[in-house]
Amino acid sequence: MRATSGVTCALAAATACLALAACGGDDDAARGDTATAPTATAAAAAGTASGLGAARFRALDDVYAAQLQIDGPGEDADAARLRAAAEPLLAACEALDEEDPLLAAFRPMCPVLTRFTEQLARLGSCGSAGPRACGRLVANVRRTLSEFRRLSRRSDAAIERSDLTAACKRALATPEPSYEVIASFERAFALLGRGAADEAGPALAAARDKAGRLPTARAALERFRGGCG
Repeated sequence: MRATSGVTCALAAATACLALAACGGDDDAARGDTATAPTATAAAAAGTASGLGAARFRALDDVYAAQLQIDGPGEDADAARLRAAAEPLLAACEALDEEDPLLAAFRPMCPVLTRFTEQLARLGSCGSAGPRACGRLVANVRRTLSEFRRLSRRSDAAIERSDLTAACKRALATPEPSYEVIASFERAFALLGRGAADEAGPALAAARDKAGRLPTARAALERFRGGCG
């Protein structure tokens, strides 16, 4: 697992509704994997039994499908290329109805993820800018991790308040291992922020290892369709 990919996965997989990057042993984007849209008949009925409803199901399905491509640019991608890769995901999240209490809780997650990937791209090349610039970037990454964790808890609460079936709630909610991965990266970046590089290296490696055991983006998409379809 690449360093940038692993950290991105930790952030992304923590989202309550959206697994925004491929995080398991299989790299969906690297395989050129694309989502297979439900048939017209299936799409018309999707979401009915779970209480999600057809419109909300389609909106979230678009997000899940878009996230399959988020990890595609590669470890040397700069911030501009990462943003370009995230455009379909940002558009899908922007289309979520902000008047809907459930969907509105998920809308802020995609911009935060995009910001995070850009920060990581800058972090990978900050050495030439000097330690002060790198320190600021590490601080920004820590704030973004904290923000994403907060947004994930908020979306979890929105899911719990909803009238969805138990199976759909489980499919949408953030699994506890994802929060554990987020916490691992927060600890590692805190060590970096204190200048404890010797301790931060192993901590980052351990966090990446945990991230690599999280479900893939493809698995998250299938879990959503199976639980909420």
